[in-house]
Amino acid sequence: MKNKIIFFSIVLALIIGLSARGQGYTLSNLSIGHQNHFGWDISGSGNYCCVSDPRDSIDDYGNGSVYIYEKNGANWDFVQNISAVNKKPYQLFGYKLSMDGDYLAVSELGNDTKGFMAGAVSIYTQQGSSWIHSQDIYADSSQKNMNFGASIQLLGDYLYVGAPNLDSGCVFVYKKQAGQYVLSQKIHSPFDVDFEFGKSICLNSDFLFIGAPATSNSQINGGVFVYKNQNQTWQLDTFFRENVSNASSNFGVSIAVENNTLVIGAPHTTVNASSEDYFFAGAAYIATYNNTWQLNPNPIISSNVGGHDLFGSKVAIKDSIVFITSPRHDENLKDDGNIEMLTYENGQWGKDTTYFAPQSSIYFGNNIFVFNDNLMVSTGGEKSIKNKGLIYIYNIDKLISDMDNPISHDNNISIFPNPANDFFKIENTYNTSFNYSIYSIQGKLILSNNSKNNEHIDISYLANGVYIISIQNNKHTHIERLVISH
Repeated sequence: MKNKIIFFSIVLALIIGLSARGQGYTLSNLSIGHQNHFGWDISGSGNYCCVSDPRDSIDDYGNGSVYIYEKNGANWDFVQNISAVNKKPYQLFGYKLSMDGDYLAVSELGNDTKGFMAGAVSIYTQQGSSWIHSQDIYADSSQKNMNFGASIQLLGDYLYVGAPNLDSGCVFVYKKQAGQYVLSQKIHSPFDVDFEFGKSICLNSDFLFIGAPATSNSQINGGVFVYKNQNQTWQLDTFFRENVSNASSNFGVSIAVENNTLVIGAPHTTVNASSEDYFFAGAAYIATYNNTWQLNPNPIISSNVGGHDLFGSKVAIKDSIVFITSPRHDENLKDDGNIEMLTYENGQWGKDTTYFAPQSSIYFGNNIFVFNDNLMVSTGGEKSIKNKGLIYIYNIDKLISDMDNPISHDNNISIFPNPANDFFKIENTYNTSFNYSIYSIQGKLILSNNSKNNEHIDISYLANGVYIISIQNNKHTHIERLVISH
């Protein structure tokens, strides 16, 4: 009985009052400029992260800059500030970022080499402790306002660059050859309409997802195009579109994928709640893959619906945990912002926790980025100090469970692998049999059984998601998070 009380006390702690405990570090803008947007975009890889401020005024207004940090224990140490090689006003260097290994891609939306606001992408490589400029990339055609670099993604030997205003939109695919990125493929919008095709990009090992949220005056619903890699060439596989009558919901302006789950934001969606229409309340959608990609037509809406909250402005997914931002949620009638965390249970996504802004009037959740075990949240515009912005860094494990609690953690007991696919095993140095129980993140018992040391445990019939596992014998108790991802 004592162990059950301990377990449910821990599960209760997982679900409520998490924002203060999970937050581990804060990054502040180092610039002395005004009207900055520090935190406009965030990326990271390994022990490094980078934060952009595209409106940082170094020599002229809106030159832009990027700040690079390195993780040092519990701290993030400032390493380097980079800016465009040829700085010009309104260059907006740092509009989008993507870091992968030793490479960093930075977009300059205001670069005018190929025309007014045509855009460009700069590549930096890590050499020792410094990041060195190595290449500038431009579209292979000239057109003003093409927004080349409105979205960028580095992954392995490939770089993907969106140009949503080039004709009906286009995504450029570059392959790294001898350290330089060379154009490999151009993916044009399949439809000759003002779709903003390429406004957002994400991908996994087999599929490329391209958001086309449509412009606010296009009077059409946005969509997400799914491309499959076939012999090193991306071919159109399927297309998602929001099944609602009202246009301009911005469906697809933010997208994120993990394994077989795709999250889509639609922050301009009108939501009807309690017989009242909330304009620009926002929504999000989930698509899943099981031989084919299927969009769940039922939207996820905020549990704190409000007009102009823009729920779904940014989305992220990590270990089957979904994060959705509402940067203009009015908790104190001051555009504070919040983030909602969702987990999968009983065939549906449900909200577990809402993280409210640590301060008022900061647009908390203006952007988010997840890598390793870090959730990085930007404010992107703290009004009281002229929009300098802040980055709040949270440890995801501590948002889900207090793994530092000595009651729940036994170093002699471990689960492998975790995340798990169809099987896992429990290893313990006590060489004893034990009882184990698997609970939903809300504390509902899913299954309970006993097992021998190193015995394979079948979980192939359990749905993808985050669970809590409790392992016990007569003297020892171990509780931790179990992620199932088939």
